Amino acid sequence: MLLITLCSVLLTGCDKGKDRIEVYSTDYPGLRQLYAKKFSYAECHNYYSADNPYNIIYTCHVSEENGKIVISNDFWDGDGSTLFPCDYGYFLGVNLGEYDGWVRYFTYGFRSFEPEDPIMVIYEACRGFYRRELKDDNALLLTSSLGGGTLLSLTADREEGKWDWEIIAEFDSVPRRFTVGEDGVAYVVCRDSIRSVSLDRNISILKKTDIPFYATVNSMIVKDGSLICGTALGVYEYRLDTSEEYWYPIDYTKYVRIESADN
Repeated sequence: MLLITLCSVLLTGCDKGKDRIEVYSTDYPGLRQLYAKKFSYAECHNYYSADNPYNIIYTCHVSEENGKIVISNDFWDGDGSTLFPCDYGYFLGVNLGEYDGWVRYFTYGFRSFEPEDPIMVIYEACRGFYRRELKDDNALLLTSSLGGGTLLSLTADREEGKWDWEIIAEFDSVPRRFTVGEDGVAYVVCRDSIRSVSLDRNISILKKTDIPFYATVNSMIVKDGSLICGTALGVYEYRLDTSEEYWYPIDYTKYVRIESADN
């Protein structure tokens, strides 16, 4: 009861101020806008119920294309492996669940294309890599473990022909997803909050919120001063300047028709 009351207080602004968000989608024909509402725990429960035919199969994955927020049906939830190719080799991140996995670096010999023995980077579940440009000499890696997670900086050493890495932030809450703004600040959605990591490695808690816990974030972008996060239940927006949050649920029945087994 206390948790529900607290969450209700946190989300009272979700149906005030902005009332909609403009989007574009080819996976959900006709989807052009999502409207702000209070987060509904009943709708969340119904979505994840075994009786819901849209559960797992459909989701809201956010990206940006030509200045527009694009909603796609990308239900990859992070489990499995992620290949991060780079000069001098590649990183392989494995996610066996929220708390289990690893990241290894497979380097090529400086004068040869024969792979050397892989190097263990970290024994934590891979949550994703970030690199602004394909040939950038710097990248970020986010991982999660039981009760927390880690943000690492990856840097190319052109003289030695290899990549190095170091931990730049550690979290006491399990991270879900992250992205980087134009100013180089990393924004991380954790299980209980939204956090930022500045270029000088200061960690700040921007907002305590329970939405990422109930509606697991699968993607996020920074657009027009907001963090836009995609989830299976809809789109979450956090305003960086005002700390206001908005929740835009999606009704899949309006855009996808599922034939019943009786038909």
